[in-house]
Amino acid sequence: MGWFSLMATFRSNVRATVMGHTHVPKLSLPAGMDVTAMNTGFECPARPDMTRPANPLRFTFGQVLAGGSVYMGQVIQRPDGSHAVQSASAPRDWVVSPNAAGDFSCYVTLICPPGFRAERVSSAAAHGTYVVEAPVTLEGSATYRFWLQDLPGVQGTEGTAQYRITSGPRAGQMLNLTYECPLIFSNSCSGASFRTKSGEQQQYGAEGQIATRGHPFFVQFQL
Repeated sequence: MGWFSLMATFRSNVRATVMGHTHVPKLSLPAGMDVTAMNTGFECPARPDMTRPANPLRFTFGQVLAGGSVYMGQVIQRPDGSHAVQSASAPRDWVVSPNAAGDFSCYVTLICPPGFRAERVSSAAAHGTYVVEAPVTLEGSATYRFWLQDLPGVQGTEGTAQYRITSGPRAGQMLNLTYECPLIFSNSCSGASFRTKSGEQQQYGAEGQIATRGHPFFVQFQL
């Protein structure tokens, strides 16, 4: 479910996705992700399951808060039979199976300044496959995300996205963006001003500094 949540979040260009159905509450995605997701869990546990002494089930629900953050609550039953609402905790959802060797994806963010506009000329993956393609059109004052995921094997990911700027003083200029998260060698990126991070890092590094080790690889291009 985490894989589908992340795909939906990127494709919809939003900061949070709320899903359900599996009856298993999950709160957030792997540490390091710039977006979040929530599985609301179980909304109809039987009364005996809510009152059993060991590991009682809870009626869980979700809220999306201002700014794109998410909150999970639960309904508990008191000894006197009344109910109360309180905050709930839940494990993170995973995007790549914990049994896999790891996530060697490239998660790419494009930040467009005011007045900017560009059209995609090409997009390619030397290694890996695009779960979410690089956007066809870029508009000013907007942020876009796309996702290149590794395939089984030892190659990791390596991709490119080429854009032609169509407005402003840089009209006609080409942007040749590259990004790579190999299994063995160093992470790399180029083509515009950037910040990067890898693995479970929460913050991006200094401009122009590449997080050469760790996976997955996050690249934030400032266009």
